[in-house]
Amino acid sequence: MFEVSNLLNEYLGKNDRNGIIGALMGYVSADRYFRTNDFDEALKYVLSKEEISSKLFVPFDDSILLEEDESKWDEDYYVEARLNLKENFCEKRIEHIKTVARKLAPAAPVKKEVVAKPVQKTSKVSQSVPTSNSFPALEKSSRGSAGGKTGKKPWLPLIVGGIILLVLLILLLK
Repeated sequence: MFEVSNLLNEYLGKNDRNGIIGALMGYVSADRYFRTNDFDEALKYVLSKEEISSKLFVPFDDSILLEEDESKWDEDYYVEARLNLKENFCEKRIEHIKTVARKLAPAAPVKKEVVAKPVQKTSKVSQSVPTSNSFPALEKSSRGSAGGKTGKKPWLPLIVGGIILLVLLILLLK
């Protein structure tokens, strides 16, 4: 759900065009592949403010690179295109970085949903002890293996390790 950042509101209050553009670019950084509409919502919010809407965009400057050849679009170019947008904030460049970002975007991670299949009831007494196949899991995903964990946080061990190193360093310095 879209929320206006404090930074964006601060710069809108100051009527600071460069600050507003920087805050808008923050939305691009937070959602670099435009998987949400946060940037568009923030832009719409800014454009609803009469005091800034008329001076937010500048005319397209063709002396600043805008690569049309998709074969040259890579992460380095995407970074350059974002910097060029900040320098020449115009509608054409906004649409361009969205197009580049969506082309470069890795496939969205598939959320795995595990559903338990109930055991069929039988009248046989010999099946009163559940077997390992009593509740097989069916994944609604074409990716990954059955029973895989969802919501992995690969950065968590790095943070924990960093904290441990910091504590050891402090202890060594005492």
